[in-house]
Formats: sequence, structure tokens, C-alpha cells
Amino acid sequence: MKSTSPELLLFSPSILPEEFVVGYVFRKSYSEARNFNQAKIIFGKGRKPGWLFPSNLKAVSNASRVAAMAISTEDLLKNHTLLPALTAFLPEERKQQLIAHHLGKPAIGMWSVAGLHGASRSRRGICTSCLKEQYMDNGFGIWQRLFFMPSVFACPWHKRPLETFCAACESVSSPAWFWKPSLECLCGRSLCTIADLDDRALEVSVENASILSRVLRDGLPAEVNIATFSQVLGRRFLRGAAEVESALKDAVGESSLKLYGFQKHTYRRLTQECSLGSLAANPVQNLLVIQKILGGLDNLKLDIGRLQSLDTSSENKTIKGKRIRGRENYLNSISGWSASQLENTTENYRKRVISKLKLFPGATGSELHRMGLWDEVRHLRAVDPVWSQQHIGQSQSYKNFLDYMSPERIRGLVISIHTMYLRLISREPEKRISRSYLLEDTAFRNNMRYVNQIPEIAVILDASVDDDERYFARKAAAIALRVEKARPHTKYSNPKWYTEAAKRTTTAARFKEAYKWLNEAE
Repeated sequence: MKSTSPELLLFSPSILPEEFVVGYVFRKSYSEARNFNQAKIIFGKGRKPGWLFPSNLKAVSNASRVAAMAISTEDLLKNHTLLPALTAFLPEERKQQLIAHHLGKPAIGMWSVAGLHGASRSRRGICTSCLKEQYMDNGFGIWQRLFFMPSVFACPWHKRPLETFCAACESVSSPAWFWKPSLECLCGRSLCTIADLDDRALEVSVENASILSRVLRDGLPAEVNIATFSQVLGRRFLRGAAEVESALKDAVGESSLKLYGFQKHTYRRLTQECSLGSLAANPVQNLLVIQKILGGLDNLKLDIGRLQSLDTSSENKTIKGKRIRGRENYLNSISGWSASQLENTTENYRKRVISKLKLFPGATGSELHRMGLWDEVRHLRAVDPVWSQQHIGQSQSYKNFLDYMSPERIRGLVISIHTMYLRLISREPEKRISRSYLLEDTAFRNNMRYVNQIPEIAVILDASVDDDERYFARKAAAIALRVEKARPHTKYSNPKWYTEAAKRTTTAARFKEAYKWLNEAE
């Protein structure tokens, strides 16, 4: 008689709390039939399931009804996938795209739809302490959904770094290799940590994993969304992206910022200084900002309430079910204000706009909109159009900029651009130098059209910005030097090998080939 594994005897056919749905399907399929036929029927024969973005979950729900276990589709989506966190800061349209993919309309590009800018790739995270407890309680281990979230590096309950299989074992596509977590790697060696964490980074990772666990379980408070979050951030940090970056660096440290993929454009997304289409939708980054510099979700709820009470009915008031648009409609919406209320609100809004203009001289009304000052610009254009035209009108903004740019400031900006150029070619020789990159850390990144009209600045920018030939030559030399240090006398250590290609696409392909070689060699 064939012996039965103790693990199969202890198998629970029901999905367990916080168990990731893909892991459950593999566990159930293998434990019932010692094969993965059921998983192949659900996820599609001959292809791997998407662990981060699984699809066809309606079939999982239907299979559970046949087996009299009755797992509803809503229960699967809410309690056994990453959807509550992935959709936390998404607009409704993109949220519905993710839900449709999970239910059974598979689509590509879900990483971009979820807005996971800067996130590290999803790994099969294992906390050995959690796993031992599961063996004690159930007789087997489960894949926990939190540990599959991109950029989750630590267990919030045991406060230890997460581990996973080695790169060789993790790349194996057969589900028989990874249907269940284990205390050692599939090759018999020790598990590898997902990320190297110092003490401070571990503390930050544990705290962020804890708030992510709360969002997965309970969702965000109803008041918190991408709009209210960005609005509070913009009001708290009037200097914009630079101030947010400084505050976050002080709160979590440089190593944590790199770990979570924060870059210059990340802070501009957070403060909405990028185009309106660039959403700060990465839930891991957003929750880190909320936790470390806004005081947590509960504090954020209070700040949102204060803003709504300060702006009274003018913020989101509607007429016949539509958002108020146009000067006359707006004036009608505030017709019930007292004279003192109108005067105080107008004066406060003027101060906020002027404060922003000091940081971004020459900014127009539309640019101030993108920086989070929607209500201020709308109110001032409606209530005080003369003041608005004098300070944020299109023609006046250029005059303001020229008045601001004294000879001393022009010389200072020229020196700043040259210093930035020297720093970039010495520290980051493999990056392309553009005008926006040179002006990134200055107050003029939103005034490119004006900056380029100042002759002294235009000259230094033209001399510093890379064309294809100069960029490829510098990048080839930098890569060749790295290769020479790793392993001399290969084709990758010859700079001419990269630049002699007739086409840009060939040069780019050779750079890519060299990077792949370096990753293996280093």
C-alpha cells in the first residue's frame, strides 16, 4: 500500500487567512492528486500563472463551489490577493482594469497600470519564523500574500528580513519546485535574504510592512485617496518636491530611499509637479511617506478633515451633480460667505501662491495647478482677476521671471549648472545629460522655456547637454573600464566595440549585452 505523506493527512482543503490565492491553488491541486492538473486547468496549460497579478480567479471560486467550500470571488479578491494594496491609490478606471484582469480577462502591462514606479520586483518571500508557526498549527506552510508585495523586505510580526530561494532555483518554471515554501532552498542550501538591510533600514522595512498589512486587511480609510494625499502633502510642504525629499531622507535615511526606489521624479509625482498623467500610485512609497513624514494614516485623516473644513463648501461643491466650473459658477457657490470669510480666505490663498512663486519664479497658473494649488488659483482668478493677471498670468509670469533673474542669480545658475555637469560625468558617467537633468536640483526646472532665453544660460546648457556621439563615447569608456577591472582583455573592455556600430539600436544592444555580462561577472 502506498504510504501517505503526513503533510497530506494534515492538509486543509479550505483557503487559510492571508493565504495567497496562487499558492492555495497549487497546494490544493498537489495535495488532492499529487499533480498540478487542477492548477493547469485554472491558470492555463503550458504557461506559468502570474504570481503578482493572477488571472481567472472566477474559475477558482467556481471550483470551490463544486467542492462545497464556497469561496466567493469577492472574498478571493479582498482577502487573498494584493488588490487592496495595489488599487489603494489608483483612479477608478485603472482599478477596474486590474480587477478585470484578476477575474478572467488577462492583459499585459499590469505593472504600469498599478503604477509601481520604482518598486523592486515581486519575490516569493519567506519568514522562517512564520513558517515554523504554520507547521505547528497546520502541519504545512502557506504562501502569505503580504510577502509577495513588491518592495516588502521584512516580516512585521517577527521583525526579521524576508528570505527566498536562490536565483537559480527561483528561475525554474516547473510548479513542482515552488508549490510550497520551505525552511531551506530547493537546492538544499540556505535561503537567501531578499535585501541586505542595516539596522535602520530593517526598522523602516518592518514599519512599512506593518502598515501594508493593515491596508491589505482593512483597506485605506474612505477619506484617503491620491487626490487628498497629494493635497495634504502640497499644503504641508510648500517648497514642493525638494522639501519632501529632504524630510523623507531625514526620516528614513539614504539607504532606505534607494531600497524603495525613490528618485527625483518620484518626489515630483508626489507633489504633482509632473504632468497630470503622472500619478504617485505606488502604494509602498506612498504609505512610507504617510507613515514617516505625515504622521500615519490617522493623522492624515485629521489633516484632510481640517482642509475640508477650512475650504468649507467651495472645495467640492456641485451644481446639478456636476463639479463647479467657470468664474460665475464659482462666485455663485461662495455667495453665502461673509465679508470677513471671503477676505481672510483670499489673503491666505495669496500668501500660498506668493510663497510658491518665490520658489518657482515665473510659474503660470496652470503650473501652480500641477503643484497642488488648485483651489488657490481657482479662487483668486474668480475673486481677484486683476491680482491673478499681475502675478500668474502668462505674459506677466515671463516679466516676473526676468525681474527675478538678476545678474548675480544668472551667474549663480551658470556655476550651478557647470558644477552639476562635472559631478554627473565623474559620478554617473553612464547617464545621459539633458537640460532637465542639469536643472533638476534648482528652482528653475519648471521654467525651461524662460531659462533657455537667457543667453548666458543657453550657452552653458548647449555646451553641457549630450548629443548621441558624446554620450555614447563617455558611456562606452565607463563600461569598458568596469569590464577591464572585472576581467581584462575581453571584447567588452574595448570602447570602440560599442561606438563602431552603424546604428543607434546596435550600440544600445551592445550596451545591454555588456551590462548582462557585468551582472554575471561582478
